[in-house]
Amino acid sequence: MTEIRRILVGVDYSEYSRVAARQAVKMARSLGAELIFLHVCELATFLGSSYGAYNRPLIKNFLEQQEELLSGSMCELEEFVKEFSDCGVPMRLMVEKGYPYMELIRVIEHENIDLVVVGKHGKSGMKKIFIGSVAEKMVRKSPCSVLVVKFPSLIEQDEKEEE
Repeated sequence: MTEIRRILVGVDYSEYSRVAARQAVKMARSLGAELIFLHVCELATFLGSSYGAYNRPLIKNFLEQQEELLSGSMCELEEFVKEFSDCGVPMRLMVEKGYPYMELIRVIEHENIDLVVVGKHGKSGMKKIFIGSVAEKMVRKSPCSVLVVKFPSLIEQDEKEEE
C-alpha cells in the first residue's frame, strides 16, 4: 500500500468542498500528511478573429481582469481554510487557472500527490447522474487515488435517487 504523504483538496467554495476539506483534514492529521488546498479559476479564452492583433487594449484589459480574479481567489481560499488553521497539519494553498480537472491532474503530477479529496458535487449544484463532472473525471483520469466525499445530509437522498 502506498504511503499517503500529500493530500490534495479540490476547492470550489461549495458546501460539498467544505465537507471534503473537513474529511481531508481528519485524514491528514491521522496520517501525518501535508494538505494542499487547490482552487482552479476557470477562465474564458479568446476565440474568433474579433480579438486579433487590432484589439490589443481589449486583450490587455482581459489579462488584467484574469490577474485580479486570481488574486481575489487566493483571498477567498485563505478565508475558506481559516477554520482549519489550528488543526496541526502542514498545509499549502494554491490557485491556478484553467479547466478544473486538467489543473488538478497537472498539480497531482507536479506535486507528487498521493490522494485527492473532492466533494461529490460542485458549486453549480447540478448533478451529473450520480456524481459531479469534475469528481467523475478525477475518478477516471487521476494518476492517484481519489476520495469522493458525500454531503452528510444528502446521503439518504442520494441513496433513494439511485434506487
